[in-house]
Order: sequence, then structure tokens, then C-alpha cells
Amino acid sequence: MKTVPIIDPSDVDAGARIDAACRSVGFFAVPLDAPLRERRDELVALAAEFFALPEDEKAHVSMAVGGTAWRGWFPLGGE
Repeated sequence: MKTVPIIDPSDVDAGARIDAACRSVGFFAVPLDAPLRERRDELVALAAEFFALPEDEKAHVSMAVGGTAWRGWFPLGGE
């Protein structure tokens, strides 16, 4: 099993390491400092709050009303 490479984009060799990670593993992780970890945690909490809403409320931002942007919520099995 391969491990997920952790790559700091500010490293001098970041470009080459990102390229290698995407070719060999398929993805990579970026380390987050404390303020960004807090923002990530906030984002996860907001997403959980949104997905806990009733479907009729989420439908207000559904892909069906997203227009040509082709983005928005869709129900389970609605892809």
C-alpha cells in the first residue's frame, strides 16, 4: 500500500513532487497550519449542517437550478 505524500507547496521542489505524486499515487496532501486547520474544521461543520437539512431546503440550491454552471446539490442517487 502506498502512503499519501505530504507536500508543502512552498518547497523548492514542490512542483516536481506534486507531479510525481499525481502520477504514482493519484493525489497528495498539503500540510495546514493552525489557522487553516480551524477553517477546515469550520467548513466540515458547515457541510454537516447543510447536509442535515431536509431535502426540500437543499433543493433551493440543486443542480437543477444551477443553470449552465452545472453545480449544486443533488439527492442521493440523483446523479
